[in-house]
Amino acid sequence: MVKIFFLITTFSLFSVAKIYFDFNDESVEVGQKKRIQILYSYNSAQLINSKELDSIFIELSNFLKIHSNVKIEIGGHTDCRGSAFYNKKLSEHRARSAQEYIIKKYNIDSAQLTYIGYGEDAPTHIDAELHSTLSVAKQKLFPIGTVLTESFINGLDNSNFENAHHINRRTELKIVSVSN
Repeated sequence: MVKIFFLITTFSLFSVAKIYFDFNDESVEVGQKKRIQILYSYNSAQLINSKELDSIFIELSNFLKIHSNVKIEIGGHTDCRGSAFYNKKLSEHRARSAQEYIIKKYNIDSAQLTYIGYGEDAPTHIDAELHSTLSVAKQKLFPIGTVLTESFINGLDNSNFENAHHINRRTELKIVSVSN
């Protein structure tokens, strides 16, 4: 049994959260999603390279080399500021930028990675996994089951308003197919 653990550290002005996820070769299933933090330059699709980012991508590339039958979608998400059209395009460019970086730097077969930009159309749903990574104060503010919609966020005070937008700006990896 092969277990690959991803340690993803999310940095914000307010907290540091660690997200662990395990792609176990016995439980690789279509639809599995994992949230990762990729930092981009403001209003840009340019990745901000860091040791954390490289460690995420090294683990992902190792996983894909071991599991050559798996296809993963890189999904880009934005907050709701700006027009829906612009956010969709920005999230698509960011997801494509991540895909191209991984393929080029780690020599991954392009057939294994696809990308899509969701823009602001899929606000974060606070599930148990994400909830466990939040600070105690944020856990109270964002209980399990909360959906960070624009109307929910607009009802928050300024500091929590920014926290909610930060949570919505994300990249997710999703297994979209496993062939035999």
